[in-house]
Amino acid sequence: MMFLQPRVANMLGTPLDELIRVSSALGDAFFFRVAFLRARKFDVPKTKDMLLASEKWRKEFGVDELVRTFDFSELEEVDKYYPQYYHKMDKSGRPVYIERIGNLNMKALYACTSQDRLLKRLVVEYESFLTSRLAACAAAAGHPVETSLTILDLGGVSLSNFIRVKDYVFAATSIGQNMYPECMGAFYIINAPWTFTAVWAAIRPWLDEAMDSAMQQSRRKKRPGIS
Repeated sequence: MMFLQPRVANMLGTPLDELIRVSSALGDAFFFRVAFLRARKFDVPKTKDMLLASEKWRKEFGVDELVRTFDFSELEEVDKYYPQYYHKMDKSGRPVYIERIGNLNMKALYACTSQDRLLKRLVVEYESFLTSRLAACAAAAGHPVETSLTILDLGGVSLSNFIRVKDYVFAATSIGQNMYPECMGAFYIINAPWTFTAVWAAIRPWLDEAMDSAMQQSRRKKRPGIS
């Protein structure tokens, strides 16, 4: 976890001891996570609301128990229909996360798993990302690493395929934006078909400003270097 220095707390107009008091009331150090402050543009009341909502969600979703006990035994079968995986690092040391939905077969996918289990797997992966993956990448890169690079491969995707998976995509996006903010450093979409304009029009309203900005900046850059 990253902690605020006293001078940063003073910049926010909130004494450090008050931040400590709020964090203690939550029973966690999340209030000090710079990511949450960045997500709310260092607006302390909004950050507090976001953290309280996150803490409530974590308890209701059973995040700590999932981390200890969740077993995604259907992984090999799921990967046949909806490949999602990390692969190496980019040149700045960020872990590269790839999703491929071109050959998505929702009927076959939900015959071996469910949206609920896919979301639980997602949450466990986020927890591993924060506690282990970033640290491993930082050690390999020789400097702090705070975010990932995401690649969404739309090769072969159809509008009907996206419509079938949109409920999961929207639920996953909501979890990422609201419960694990500022984890995505860049988001590249590759092999987009002509139907992408319609898909993008459906996705964009669900994105918060930070994620939308990451996507827009990425679209103006060259493809990332992968090490």
